[in-house]
Amino acid sequence: MMLGSGERARMQDRLGPDLQAIERLVTAEPTLVAVADEETTEVGVWGRLPRSICLGRWGRLRALSRVAPGVPRLWWTTRPYLKLVTFVPAADLDKVRHALGEAGAGRTGRYACTAFWAGGQGSFLPLNGARPAVGRVGKLTVVDEYRLEALVPEWYQEAVEAALLDVHPYEEVARDWIRLENAVRLPKVWEAENEWWCAEMEPDIVNAAESAHPRCIRVERSGWSDELALRRNGIAVERTGPGGLLFEGLTRLWEEPDLPDFLLKP
Repeated sequence: MMLGSGERARMQDRLGPDLQAIERLVTAEPTLVAVADEETTEVGVWGRLPRSICLGRWGRLRALSRVAPGVPRLWWTTRPYLKLVTFVPAADLDKVRHALGEAGAGRTGRYACTAFWAGGQGSFLPLNGARPAVGRVGKLTVVDEYRLEALVPEWYQEAVEAALLDVHPYEEVARDWIRLENAVRLPKVWEAENEWWCAEMEPDIVNAAESAHPRCIRVERSGWSDELALRRNGIAVERTGPGGLLFEGLTRLWEEPDLPDFLLKP
């Protein structure tokens, strides 16, 4: 079963923007976790499994946040936003703006279809072979246009660009994609009753644990050298198999209401 662009975007809304190896959906227990909607879909937890969907770092941290108790200790920060800038003739502004919003442009936090536009004029000279929507070949044309801007989560870029090219009246559509500095963050470590919970052991987690000295760290994935260093400092490590901590969190994410919350700042 192939995954269409609409289904892909919906899964990314639910499970995170960094789904990897999205090609086909297969079952391969225990490293794949089933999350059921109208049909059963398999989502991998770790790594790139052939012909499967695998959760990236963001998705794993979101799943952990649904099951880990206590309060966050360490954070992971990322910048997932782009800005689309295009120029639209005045008569087509609403049509283009609505099509971009339907494709995923302007989604941030609990808002959708956010956009900005300002009026001005654009000029162009159609050459031989052109089929201009406005003006004539060989004549310089000046058109009342709007500069239209919209924030776009990067996993919607492909769908938004396709919608723009489909609905825009011009034969050649001017567009810029700009990486934004807007940052969001997710907890990497949770602490409760002197125990830490994390999806994957990382050097900064090991260093912080050696200073804070929790009684135990519960983790899905860790290296032997990290575990040895922690145990030498009297910190117990309880490691589960793939999905051991995150399965329940994935299930909860899939069962939550449609409105995604992973772009909300904590």
